[in-house]
Amino acid sequence: QHKVLSLVGTESNKKTKNKTSHASPMLSLAKTYDLKELLSWQKKRAIIGMPKIDGNSLSLMFEEGHFTLAKTRGNGFLGEIVTNKITWISDCPKVLKKSPIPLNDKQKKRIEVRGELYCKESQFLKLLKKMSDLGLPEATSPRNIVAGVLGRKQHLHLAQYFDFFAFDVLFHEDNESPFKTEEEKISWLQAVGFSYPPFSLLETEEEVKAFLEKTKESLDKSDYAMDGAVFSFNDLKHHRSLGATSHHPRYKMSFKWPGETAETIIKEITWATSRLGIVT
Repeated sequence: QHKVLSLVGTESNKKTKNKTSHASPMLSLAKTYDLKELLSWQKKRAIIGMPKIDGNSLSLMFEEGHFTLAKTRGNGFLGEIVTNKITWISDCPKVLKKSPIPLNDKQKKRIEVRGELYCKESQFLKLLKKMSDLGLPEATSPRNIVAGVLGRKQHLHLAQYFDFFAFDVLFHEDNESPFKTEEEKISWLQAVGFSYPPFSLLETEEEVKAFLEKTKESLDKSDYAMDGAVFSFNDLKHHRSLGATSHHPRYKMSFKWPGETAETIIKEITWATSRLGIVT
């Protein structure tokens, strides 16, 4: 009953021709702009810090180690199927490499890898040229171009200009995770064929501050867009004990810096009335 009520006003949470539901909701992240709030959430426990990649969340499904389905985050409960586009992306492996740790038969059966699909600045320029040659409208940013290509019905090969960072793995047929820490999970993802963002294990307040300063310095220097940092408790017991709200997991926190601001002068306002009578 609660599930039904929480979806009022959204699309039906069922499989359609081009969409399918997520077995486990793809939630948003809680965020803060305040260092004190971040440290209060951490409570001096070991956390993993990594840059927050500005892209589009993606879910990849594997059956017995073989890639079978790709879907976007969508509304968190229902995502669009984009398998035919993701097959063009080289760092989305089609077959997982041998697991570095033993997995039971249930864990091998159905594995979901979640991460961020993004476009590097260097690839963005190449993609703009390709789209111009095809007579397609130009995108305004690397993030917009990812969403635009994923939503297209044609020119699927344009997805080859994208890259993928994995950040989570779910074993849907077995509730028992083979990992004890976030570090072990990251090592597994890298071992079976995925790229993972640069990360650091942080324990003290000084280490957290230093990581944030380093990340902020690299915001404009990196080849891929970043819009903050993401932190996750290293001990997966904390993940299970803290759980999640209907909006975000309690064991993760994103940190963002206030956007740059400047004063401007409004010279003119143009009013328009829509066919529904709404003035904008």
